Amino acid sequence: MLNTLKQLTKTTALLLTLAILFSLAALPLTAGAFDLNAWYKEQAGLMLDDIQELSKDNNYLSKTVAMPDAQNYIIQWRETMDEKVPVTYVFKAPTLTQVLKITGEGGLSGFIEGLGEVARKRMEDSAVMMLANYAGSVSSGGQNGAYALIAGSALNIGKMLEKPEGFENTVVVYEYDTFVVTVSFRDGGPAVSVNAAIALPAFLEKLQEIQ
Repeated sequence: MLNTLKQLTKTTALLLTLAILFSLAALPLTAGAFDLNAWYKEQAGLMLDDIQELSKDNNYLSKTVAMPDAQNYIIQWRETMDEKVPVTYVFKAPTLTQVLKITGEGGLSGFIEGLGEVARKRMEDSAVMMLANYAGSVSSGGQNGAYALIAGSALNIGKMLEKPEGFENTVVVYEYDTFVVTVSFRDGGPAVSVNAAIALPAFLEKLQEIQ
């Protein structure tokens, strides 16, 4: 009887140990194990989905993009997004000084250093947009460039997210043949400000030069 009791005790202890191990395996990742890079990609993927959905909303587009030439850009973009799997890049977001330097406006760096905290942050927050606008200006001019700008503005989207631990300003870029989709994450104080937009391939080229 005593041996049987000991055996049951050992068996119970073993089962309890296994149960604990399986329970630990089922727990979510701790903060220390959180994959921030995967979080950027996951959230950027949701923004890309929203842009694709927006590009297919003909009722919305008929009210926001009146010019047929601008509508043609959106048609081309959505067909490409439906047919092709983009190459995905994750970059540390460029600073305002880096953008000014690559756009040939580096001489303004001294002016930037003299700005107040609020003014400087406002301009820093615009760094990615400034780089996208510059890429558009050097890649496509004239009327076609204007149509692309109008089309792109109709698909710009943004939202706020809870800020994860270890967050850094980041840009996720989806590269297609003739355009890229950019998703920028920037520190908005208590939260993260996320903005997605379509830009020309020169944006990726310039961003790679900065890194």
